[in-house]
Amino acid sequence: MNEVDFAHIEQALGITVPGTYRRIMVAYPFCDLRPSEAHLPDNAQYVCDLNRQILADNLYPRSWRPCFFAIGTTWGGDAHVIDTSLDDSPVYRIGRDNDTLSTLAPSLNSWVRKLARWYVDFDGIAAASEYQGVTALIRHAGYFATSPEPMDGWHRIVVSSRREGGNSFWVAVIKQQWFVGHWAGMIYRLEDNVLGFCVAWLTELDGITHHDFSFLEQGKYGLTILTQAEFDRVSKAG
Repeated sequence: MNEVDFAHIEQALGITVPGTYRRIMVAYPFCDLRPSEAHLPDNAQYVCDLNRQILADNLYPRSWRPCFFAIGTTWGGDAHVIDTSLDDSPVYRIGRDNDTLSTLAPSLNSWVRKLARWYVDFDGIAAASEYQGVTALIRHAGYFATSPEPMDGWHRIVVSSRREGGNSFWVAVIKQQWFVGHWAGMIYRLEDNVLGFCVAWLTELDGITHHDFSFLEQGKYGLTILTQAEFDRVSKAG
């Protein structure tokens, strides 16, 4: 962003853009990386539209304050906000589903350092080594697996029955524990035989992506369902 962008935000929203936000966005460190898509987008019009939507739809009636300025979101739509009355505000998260306020980082600078550690400094080669055995055997079985994708402090691969389309879901290894997830938001801890589960589910629904894993497969492979909060505690710990 530049001074024209900041003037546009200030005029559109009736706020004063904090100094730390200005300095970070002028020297934006996340070009073409995932933070630019949601966490901290480098797009003045998008930021204006986001704040207008929050106010117009009264998305956070209990947690939103007049001094708040939304700088981005999580992938699930929770708002990342700062306090415009402070030059270097803490970064807060407001849950879209429960309208609760929590602190993501003690300052915007520390939030950016965390995002840089997650995405800019992401070691794709080291991450790939954690999935090497699984991806090799999935591909040997005639299916497909992506390279590791950095997420919010963790990483995952996507496995699918076809190169484009077909049945797909994601797999993550975190501190030597395996997790699988569906695009509808269901997350499970996988107790045993991650390869056997992946091949079995890809084979069972070769042509389509189902909304959840079947009860048969859940029981056979020891899947334990997790809430998003439970998964967050595992994936963000340490």
